[in-house]
Amino acid sequence: MSGISLTNQNGGITPVNPDIEFIQGNDGIPVPPNPTTHIVLLLGDNTQGVDTSGVAGTYTETITMFDSTEVQKGVVLLASNAETIAGAVTTKATTPDDIKAKLGAQTLHGLSYGNSQTGVVQWLAEATDGQIPIGQTGGVPVLANITSLNGTVAIVNGPGSIDLSVAQETTGTAQTIGAVTADLLTIPLGATPGTFQFEARVKAFEATIPAGAGYNIYGTFTTDGLVATLVGQQPIFNEDAALSPADAYFIPSGNNAVLQVLGVALLTIEWSGETQKT
Repeated sequence: MSGISLTNQNGGITPVNPDIEFIQGNDGIPVPPNPTTHIVLLLGDNTQGVDTSGVAGTYTETITMFDSTEVQKGVVLLASNAETIAGAVTTKATTPDDIKAKLGAQTLHGLSYGNSQTGVVQWLAEATDGQIPIGQTGGVPVLANITSLNGTVAIVNGPGSIDLSVAQETTGTAQTIGAVTADLLTIPLGATPGTFQFEARVKAFEATIPAGAGYNIYGTFTTDGLVATLVGQQPIFNEDAALSPADAYFIPSGNNAVLQVLGVALLTIEWSGETQKT
């Protein structure tokens, strides 16, 4: 590059380093004038992704930017939203806008679910108290609450909580001296109107004779949330002769189902019983 000059303030041409005769790239190939006596050496930085290359015959110098890779700095194209969503392109960079497109229309407090590797992430609605995503084969998960169809599990949903209580058998004992009654079990029916089915098992034992009896009672109650009503009951019993006047049965009391027993005159009877509510 011989005779490099710049325009001065008076409009004239001022020579700048007239000894420079040619330029050489970092590949070692000079770009000379004629004759060649001096050079300017242009060095690229391959680590940073820049290379220079001189072509002597055409007196040109080429500066090349490397394509960036996982191990090489360089220039890069930006991916489109569609390319980012599809996820197949490996030679382009994504932007925050591309990531937003892949994440889809996010639901406030919603839960995400996959829509294939090449699709936009999908979102469920905001869950209410106790709701969880429940899967369905081949379909989108559904937000729903846990239920107990037969009522054997009590479920209480709260903010960020689900309380499960397995219905346990209720047990009780009593003693009768003479032909008197005793409440063996008292089961509250609760403030929610509904129907309840009970299956009770009761044992009676008189030690001095000795004598025994056993009862299975199936009872049905309804409640309006305030008062219990006995719909009906069906007993099955086995009794020694001495305990034939004895009995076990359900009665309503307030908003409760009560399992009551009846003793026998002149006898002391020990009672035990259990029931399940459905």
